[in-house]
Amino acid sequence: FWGRVADRRSGDVTTFYGPVVTLRGPRARGQGIVPVWYSGTDDRGSTLWLGPWFQRDFKSGATTRALLPLAWYERFAGGSELHVLPLSGRVRRANGYRLDYLLWPLWSSSLQPDGRTRSSFLLWLGRDERRAERHRNWLQPLWYFDRTGERSSYLALLGGLLTSYEQTPERTRLKVLLVPIRTRKSS
Repeated sequence: FWGRVADRRSGDVTTFYGPVVTLRGPRARGQGIVPVWYSGTDDRGSTLWLGPWFQRDFKSGATTRALLPLAWYERFAGGSELHVLPLSGRVRRANGYRLDYLLWPLWSSSLQPDGRTRSSFLLWLGRDERRAERHRNWLQPLWYFDRTGERSSYLALLGGLLTSYEQTPERTRLKVLLVPIRTRKSS
């Protein structure tokens, strides 16, 4: 099969005849036999693809390296990403965001720019927002606990069906099988 794709904004034209690909334009040049080999440049940087190896070097200093489909590494201003698929990964951003994972969804841990954290195991067992007075943890669907302040918390067993306990500055409430057993005003 063959084809031709023209980008009106940049003026670049990509032509392919089966696996043979060429790129021509005012600021771009490239050629290759995909997926065996490709080499090209444009106004943002250069690209090389040789079998499973892929690399992209940007004029800004950012780089991408990949051993497809197993590994991917990207470095850019203030951050980086490394993924060894499907085993693990690590993401770092300039704004403070962090993510680490191992055999996702087996285990993951993240840090948000505002300082909130989240860790989980099998997506069912986890902990997040552990800062100041607030923290939350769970083993879904068996256990869920959320403390939002010194005098506010919530505990549920079996999603609240078996029992739940809620404490607020105004009251304390205990439920068993969804039936309120005890409610009292807080002092």
